[in-house]
Amino acid sequence: MANLYPLRATDPQDLPAEHNARLSRRNILEIIDSFGDEPPVMWAAWGVNISSRPYLIKACAKLHREVASRGGRWLHYGQLCLHGHPRHPSRLSYQWSFAEFDMAAYLGSIA
Repeated sequence: MANLYPLRATDPQDLPAEHNARLSRRNILEIIDSFGDEPPVMWAAWGVNISSRPYLIKACAKLHREVASRGGRWLHYGQLCLHGHPRHPSRLSYQWSFAEFDMAAYLGSIA
Protein backbone atom coordinates (compact mmCIF):
# COMPACT_ATOMS: atom_id res chain seq x y z
CA MET A 1 0.00 0.00 0.00
CA ALA A 2 1.20 3.49 -0.79
CA ASN A 3 -0.37 6.80 0.11
CA LEU A 4 -0.45 9.78 -2.21
CA TYR A 5 0.85 11.95 0.63
CA PRO A 6 3.21 10.77 3.38
CA LEU A 7 0.86 11.72 6.23
CA ARG A 8 -2.25 9.73 7.06
CA ALA A 9 -5.51 10.88 8.61
CA THR A 10 -8.79 9.11 9.28
CA ASP A 11 -10.53 12.28 8.14
CA PRO A 12 -8.88 13.85 5.06
CA GLN A 13 -9.79 17.27 6.44
CA ASP A 14 -7.13 16.63 9.08
CA LEU A 15 -4.41 16.62 6.40
CA PRO A 16 -2.49 19.89 6.09
CA ALA A 17 -4.15 22.53 3.94
CA GLU A 18 -0.82 23.06 2.15
CA HIS A 19 1.53 20.25 1.28
CA ASN A 20 5.19 20.03 2.15
CA ALA A 21 6.88 19.84 -1.27
CA ARG A 22 9.98 18.06 0.06
CA LEU A 23 7.92 15.37 1.82
CA SER A 24 5.65 14.95 -1.18
CA ARG A 25 8.59 14.54 -3.57
CA ARG A 26 10.27 12.03 -1.22
CA ASN A 27 7.03 10.08 -0.91
CA ILE A 28 6.74 9.65 -4.70
CA LEU A 29 10.42 8.65 -4.91
CA GLU A 30 9.94 6.01 -2.19
CA ILE A 31 6.96 4.57 -4.08
CA ILE A 32 8.97 4.51 -7.32
CA ASP A 33 11.86 2.77 -5.55
CA SER A 34 9.49 -0.03 -4.55
CA PHE A 35 8.60 -0.87 -8.18
CA GLY A 36 11.48 -3.22 -8.86
CA ASP A 37 12.27 -4.39 -12.39
CA GLU A 38 8.77 -5.42 -13.51
CA PRO A 39 6.17 -2.93 -14.79
CA PRO A 40 4.19 -1.82 -11.73
CA VAL A 41 0.56 -2.74 -11.18
CA MET A 42 -1.06 -0.12 -8.97
CA TRP A 43 -4.36 -0.35 -7.11
CA ALA A 44 -6.18 2.99 -7.34
CA ALA A 45 -8.20 3.26 -4.12
CA TRP A 46 -8.44 6.79 -2.73
CA GLY A 47 -12.18 7.47 -2.86
CA VAL A 48 -13.95 10.79 -3.27
CA ASN A 49 -11.81 12.60 -0.71
CA ILE A 50 -8.93 12.98 -3.16
CA SER A 51 -10.50 16.28 -4.20
CA SER A 52 -10.35 17.63 -0.63
CA ARG A 53 -6.70 18.59 -1.13
CA PRO A 54 -5.43 19.74 -4.57
CA TYR A 55 -1.95 18.38 -3.81
CA LEU A 56 -3.39 14.84 -3.65
CA ILE A 57 -4.53 15.09 -7.27
CA LYS A 58 -1.13 16.49 -8.28
CA ALA A 59 0.62 13.61 -6.50
CA CYS A 60 -1.68 11.17 -8.28
CA ALA A 61 -0.76 12.68 -11.65
CA LYS A 62 2.98 12.52 -10.84
CA LEU A 63 2.69 8.92 -9.77
CA HIS A 64 0.75 8.06 -12.92
CA ARG A 65 3.49 9.55 -15.10
CA GLU A 66 6.04 7.35 -13.35
CA VAL A 67 3.88 4.24 -13.63
CA ALA A 68 3.17 4.87 -17.31
CA SER A 69 6.84 5.53 -18.10
CA ARG A 70 7.63 2.06 -16.74
CA GLY A 71 4.86 0.33 -18.72
CA GLY A 72 2.71 -0.10 -15.64
CA ARG A 73 -1.04 -0.19 -15.28
CA TRP A 74 -3.73 0.70 -12.79
CA LEU A 75 -6.56 -1.36 -11.32
CA HIS A 76 -9.59 -0.47 -9.23
CA TYR A 77 -11.78 -2.72 -7.12
CA GLY A 78 -15.54 -2.79 -7.52
CA GLN A 79 -17.79 -0.04 -8.71
CA LEU A 80 -16.38 3.44 -9.16
CA CYS A 81 -17.86 6.25 -7.08
CA LEU A 82 -20.41 8.60 -8.61
CA HIS A 83 -17.81 10.93 -10.18
CA GLY A 84 -15.48 8.15 -11.30
CA HIS A 85 -13.21 8.03 -8.26
CA PRO A 86 -11.90 4.56 -7.37
CA ARG A 87 -13.36 3.40 -4.06
CA HIS A 88 -11.34 3.50 -0.87
CA PRO A 89 -10.65 0.02 0.61
CA SER A 90 -12.88 0.79 3.60
CA ARG A 91 -15.88 1.03 1.23
CA LEU A 92 -15.67 -2.27 -0.64
CA SER A 93 -17.76 -5.43 -0.96
CA TYR A 94 -16.16 -8.88 -1.00
CA GLN A 95 -18.41 -9.70 -3.96
CA TRP A 96 -16.66 -7.23 -6.27
CA SER A 97 -13.48 -7.82 -8.25
CA PHE A 98 -10.53 -5.96 -9.76
CA ALA A 99 -10.82 -4.27 -13.15
CA GLU A 100 -8.56 -2.08 -15.31
CA PHE A 101 -8.61 1.61 -14.40
CA ASP A 102 -7.97 4.20 -17.12
CA MET A 103 -5.90 6.63 -15.11
CA ALA A 104 -5.27 8.99 -18.03
CA ALA A 105 -9.01 9.38 -18.66
CA TYR A 106 -9.67 9.76 -14.94
CA LEU A 107 -7.08 12.52 -14.53
CA GLY A 108 -8.49 14.29 -17.61
CA SER A 109 -11.98 14.20 -16.08
CA ILE A 110 -10.98 15.71 -12.72
CA ALA A 111 -8.51 18.33 -13.98
